Amino acid sequence: WHCLKHSAVSNTVIGIDLKTTYSCVGAYINGQVKLIANDQGNSITPSWVIAFSDAHPQRLVGEAAKIQAARNADGTIWKNRFKLRRDIEFLHRKVVNKDGNPHIQVKPRDEEKAYFINAQRCIAGLNVIRIISEPTAAAIAYGLHKKCVMNKNILVYDLGGGTFDVSILTIDNGTFEVCATTGDSLLGGEDFDHGVVDFFIKLILKKKKYNKDISKDNKTLGKLHKECQRAKRTLKPLTKAKFEDLNMHLFTRTLELVKMTLEDSDCASWRGNRVPKIQQFVKDLFNGKEPKKDFNPDEAVAYGAAIQGGILNGEGGEETKEIVLLDVVTLRLRVHVLGGIMDKPILRNSTIPRRKMKTFFTVSDNQSIATVKVFQGESSLTKKCHLIGMSDSKGIRPAP
Repeated sequence: WHCLKHSAVSNTVIGIDLKTTYSCVGAYINGQVKLIANDQGNSITPSWVIAFSDAHPQRLVGEAAKIQAARNADGTIWKNRFKLRRDIEFLHRKVVNKDGNPHIQVKPRDEEKAYFINAQRCIAGLNVIRIISEPTAAAIAYGLHKKCVMNKNILVYDLGGGTFDVSILTIDNGTFEVCATTGDSLLGGEDFDHGVVDFFIKLILKKKKYNKDISKDNKTLGKLHKECQRAKRTLKPLTKAKFEDLNMHLFTRTLELVKMTLEDSDCASWRGNRVPKIQQFVKDLFNGKEPKKDFNPDEAVAYGAAIQGGILNGEGGEETKEIVLLDVVTLRLRVHVLGGIMDKPILRNSTIPRRKMKTFFTVSDNQSIATVKVFQGESSLTKKCHLIGMSDSKGIRPAP
């Protein structure tokens, strides 16, 4: 998911691409997108944090935290974006209640407790003014970069560190219309890493060089994970064929989701384009058409979000004044009816904003108030969907 945030102090709107493995921030200033560099001068920052104790309040963020993670594995927080959408019983860090807010409990170097806030959609002094999907933001960046004027269909293949999204958009005279979007919030580049890590763990255990299960040693596991990431990129000592064999089920899953979304597309643009097998899979699906790889995939989402933020803030220039974004509902919007069953007034991939009128009836005699609960999800059962809002409808004329 992607956030646009607005500072309560400054009028500047910034686009934040909060990814599982790396994050990027941009702003639309004086008619141009400026990507904000970190302390090392890089536009992308590893999504890693090391927490120490209250006695040692220093916090390491980004590259510094990632480098020292192996030395302080129990005090390291990573893949934090992934946690934002997971039930707490599935996390690899304990989540505790502190002053009514969820905090991540870590084990600092001197064995004292430390806590980090994990509040969704809220970061120190910044207000969310719009949330747009990553593929949509990437498409805006691509469309402006290519100066797309005539009608063009784009498929955005977005394989991030922890999630996968695919969207089909039409660009026509500055109007970006999302036709369809789908994805898997539990599939990403990290899963490809895990396939390699599991392979080497089994290989090490098979050789019986260690008397303990290294999969339960965070420090050793962190070092192995780092080396496997390097092996994935260089394919040394891991062969290309072995890497593809270990993760063939993941490659296939992404293509299944593309086929679910795809009807017709003129060109393809993506993040996740560094894996040769993925490049070949998508190329084959498009009958040999080469995907577009001339835009930095790590920066595309923040770039597009910054453009949208500038437009919302009234700072758009000549290039952006004609841009209109027509997004879609990624999951069905449902209204709770009775007995845990829900109606589905707004279907998935419906263009938003959208108005829908439905007639409902009271369930008891002389009922004057009805509570309307709106859920988001594909299941018809309330317990399997997420409550996103509720309102009391008052003044109903009592009747038997």
